[in-house]
Amino acid sequence: YYGLFDPFLFICYLFPRSWIPQTFALATMVKGAVGAMAMRAYLKYMGLSESTSRVGALAFAFNGWVNYFVGFPSFVSSAFTFPLILLGIEKVIKERKPMTLIMGLFLLGIISFFFLVVACVCGVIYALWRFLWTIKKRKAKENIMIIVLGIAGFAIGIAMSAWTLLPSVRESALSGKTSSIGKGYFDAILNAFKDKD
Repeated sequence: YYGLFDPFLFICYLFPRSWIPQTFALATMVKGAVGAMAMRAYLKYMGLSESTSRVGALAFAFNGWVNYFVGFPSFVSSAFTFPLILLGIEKVIKERKPMTLIMGLFLLGIISFFFLVVACVCGVIYALWRFLWTIKKRKAKENIMIIVLGIAGFAIGIAMSAWTLLPSVRESALSGKTSSIGKGYFDAILNAFKDKD
């Protein structure tokens, strides 16, 4: 179920099974190019020059994450959505347009539910930081609208991917992964909070 609806892997599904290594390599190159374009768009939107944006985009496309996880297609696919989510947050704050945020979260949700949680937590932290950083530049009514649009953008993006997200979460819960060391660690943390330890 990892990467089952990954749009980059649709290329691989069109060819015989014996071609998987070659199609994975081709898909990884496409993922890097799309990731670079998404990062360039984010950096340009943040006001960086064209040359700086291109260098940042290339650095993103060839970063350690992409190179290390080449053998895990859905992990590499998820990387291109991170700049889209950041760009979407910026567009909500500056233009009150949530569509890029919604699409970034939706794509991440259908590619890898595993990283959707991380992206949402980090995205909310980033959004709060950027919102508070620029709060004095807007009127109170505009600030309330940004909060509403931001929450709605996150909720709609996640909800749009629920048709693949919920079955994936269910399958993970039934697979025994939830009774692993990670669950024991998580339970210990929860017990520490309950006992005010």
